[in-house]
Amino acid sequence: MSLTKGIAREYAAYNITCNAICPGFVETHLTSMMPKEQVEQALHSIPAHRPASPSEIADAVCFLAGDQSAYINGVTLNIDGGLIRC
Repeated sequence: MSLTKGIAREYAAYNITCNAICPGFVETHLTSMMPKEQVEQALHSIPAHRPASPSEIADAVCFLAGDQSAYINGVTLNIDGGLIRC
C-alpha cells in the first residue's frame, strides 16, 4: 500500500493515477474445490456472509481504470464484503 501511495504521488503531476484493489474471498474455480467446512468458516467471518463474484471485482477495476475515477489517486479499495473494517 505504501508503494501505491508513492507511485500515486510521484506520477500525479503527469495525470497518472495509481490505486490498489484488495479483494476478499472471491468465488472462483479454486474456491469451489475447498472443503465445505472451510468455505463456511470463511463466509461466517464476512459480514456480507457471501463471497464476491469475479464480476464485482472486475467492475471495481473498470471503474478505477475509467474516466469516472480520474481524481481518485493512491487509494486501496477493499472489496471484501466488510471483512476489513477500518
